[in-house]
Amino acid sequence: MTVRSFKLIVFILCLILFILIASGAWLSLRQSDDRQKGSDLVGGPFELIDQDRNSITNNSFPNKFKIMYFGFTFCPDVCPMGLTTISEALDSLGTKAKHIQPIFITLDPLRDTADVLRNYKENFHESIIFLTGSLEQIRSVAKLYKVYFQKTNNDDDYLIDHSAITFIMAPSGGYLKHFGPNATAVEFSNFFNSILK
Repeated sequence: MTVRSFKLIVFILCLILFILIASGAWLSLRQSDDRQKGSDLVGGPFELIDQDRNSITNNSFPNKFKIMYFGFTFCPDVCPMGLTTISEALDSLGTKAKHIQPIFITLDPLRDTADVLRNYKENFHESIIFLTGSLEQIRSVAKLYKVYFQKTNNDDDYLIDHSAITFIMAPSGGYLKHFGPNATAVEFSNFFNSILK
């Protein structure tokens, strides 16, 4: 092997190494960007009121990741368990939790007034906001998030069948991920720890 061919081989190997490093950096930046933007699979514009009667829209928290949870305060088990899981995850994230806005949207606006939601809020993490609105507004936002809900009967003590999916939305409002009803606080924490460096 001549000196010239040896230099050529070294040059080619250095070029390949440079391309691999540059590709890895590009992919890493792209994945990081995707985690910030999300997709338009679910979500969209809405305007509701919170437990203190403040108007809240999908743009109210532009620099925060959103945890979107749908339920109702008369729910006997699934909703309080889900909100407790979210609360535990937020506690475990420590200061990283300040980059997250958890949002509960009622599927029972007839009973879940702002006053009812304000009382219910006391049972969970202080950063969770609770939203309500007219039945038409709630149907509209549920449709945006592909959330099913239906009253079980027309009695005064009715329950509501509903899908129990928690959506994670990017600061831009794009969809990032969802969790099912059996997700643990550790799963939530691990996800947020992976994107909140």
